[in-house]
Amino acid sequence: MPRYSFNCEKCNSDFEEIVSYEQIDSVKCPQCSESAKRVFSFGGSKIERTKSEIMEQVKEDARKIVKKIKNGDQNAISEIYGGEK
Repeated sequence: MPRYSFNCEKCNSDFEEIVSYEQIDSVKCPQCSESAKRVFSFGGSKIERTKSEIMEQVKEDARKIVKKIKNGDQNAISEIYGGEK
């Protein structure tokens, strides 16, 4: 199983756990037993979001792009791929 980094918002504890991907949202802080959030790290900066928060953002982005396509926006496709259509 993979090792993930977590942070507890209550006691600000950073820790790692070896858990399956399905268990990420149920990890508890080893110091205070509160729910902890997975910490994503890119080049030294931390991004703290839960799996459900990420999925909500993806859904919202998809809704915006579908709306643009329905309204005839020719650039909506390039937004999906990050380049030219």
